[in-house]
Amino acid sequence: MANNFDGDIPEDIVREILLRLPVKLLLQYTSVCKTWLSIITSPDFVSSHTHRALMVSLIDPTLLAIGGVDELMLFSRARGNNNHSNINFDRLVMPRLFGIKPLVINSCNGIICVANLANQNDLVYLWNPPIGKCRKLPDPPRRRSYRFKIGFGYDSISADYKVVRCDYDYNDVRYLEARVHVYSTNADCWREIRPTICLEFRGLWGASIVVNGVVYFENYDELISFDTHKEIFGRIPLPSSHRLHMSNVLDFEGAVAMVFGYVGDEAGAHLWTLDDVSGRVAWTKRFSIDADLHSGLWLKCYLGGGQFCGRILNRGTCDVYNIMYNYEKKETKLYRNDLDDSTVLTGMIHTETLVSLGGFEQLE
Repeated sequence: MANNFDGDIPEDIVREILLRLPVKLLLQYTSVCKTWLSIITSPDFVSSHTHRALMVSLIDPTLLAIGGVDELMLFSRARGNNNHSNINFDRLVMPRLFGIKPLVINSCNGIICVANLANQNDLVYLWNPPIGKCRKLPDPPRRRSYRFKIGFGYDSISADYKVVRCDYDYNDVRYLEARVHVYSTNADCWREIRPTICLEFRGLWGASIVVNGVVYFENYDELISFDTHKEIFGRIPLPSSHRLHMSNVLDFEGAVAMVFGYVGDEAGAHLWTLDDVSGRVAWTKRFSIDADLHSGLWLKCYLGGGQFCGRILNRGTCDVYNIMYNYEKKETKLYRNDLDDSTVLTGMIHTETLVSLGGFEQLE
């Protein structure tokens, strides 16, 4: 490695250029010279690069698609070939350390939360794939129930990544009191908190997203919110009406959203967002989705640019296909990846960053 940067370009200009490069190139360029290494690894540069990457992701977000065991794929609209039905994914290899059938919880600022639930290990990891580092969290408190939900989010006020875990004590076949523990990367420990609302068990909580530091869980006919800074739960009823769920809970351009199919006067599928209306949280119907209510359409993630990732049923063959649906153009494109099993179980927005947390260790 060279000892100095001998170019004629001022260092501040070099920094501005480096800020616009992807993580993989930046990791390679740390070997160019000591000056570049110092710039790229400085906390100020990492923070600025992360902020810019998150801003870019609003225009061209990257989907972390989760398939079968150990199958993680990264897809960006900029990488796709619009002239073909096949879309190539960049594959991520899940470290063996995470065990068998690890569960991907969520992604925040490039950090992916992964839980190993096999063999009663119940371990949780925070992982940044491109820099090849992870942090094993302390063992969570012992529990008496396997009915639980894990969420992961970032508290920007305290600059703290938090994992929230809810599980249920039970009596015979009824699940009663919810026990809640929160892990903080700043404190590096789990703490039990008492929820201010009754977290009623209504079946296993569904998918979760994080919007503005708040984790949202699906819970049958409602959403449960968890504010990562205040560590307070909330309950949000879904829009009242006869409805058919047609999506996971979505992050739609910075707003919580879901798609519902309706019968009667509101026949068809519509996307609703959770908005602040005169200081009160309320659902707003935004636009219609061009879909047959009997098509088995299910939207899993919003990619930006009018595009959703999801699946649809071919009623003729009963085959299920992955799709990209553009609500602005009313276009549905079928696609397969290069794996034998083309089923994408779920997906989430993931932005590659240089973020490295205290306690991160290099993976082999």
